[in-house]
Amino acid sequence: MIVLLVEDDPDLRRVLEILLENHFEVRSCATSGDALRKLRTERVDVLLIDLDLPGSWGEVLLRTAKTLPNRVAIVAMSANPALLEASRDVADAVIAKPFPLAAVTAALRRSLGCAEADGK
Repeated sequence: MIVLLVEDDPDLRRVLEILLENHFEVRSCATSGDALRKLRTERVDVLLIDLDLPGSWGEVLLRTAKTLPNRVAIVAMSANPALLEASRDVADAVIAKPFPLAAVTAALRRSLGCAEADGK
């Protein structure tokens, strides 16, 4: 399974890459623009997105990803409870920051189950 990680904090992005590489094929980027390009041109099974990207771009990417023709499961991360609550209707899973690292892999696996149930 291919995970596209979108996280603007380089240290957290690297930690998540290391954690996830044991379980998934991981691609990562720091901006919503880069993520959108990858979503449109590469196979991605799960989008793991930081909703706290500068300028509300995390929220925009979340909602845009849901409209793309190729179905992708979405896991949203944020330290902002209001952002997480607002994303529950779009995301397959949400994770509140800070989080235990095991919560990330569990949320990704749950979201993949949702995508597979939808015919992915």
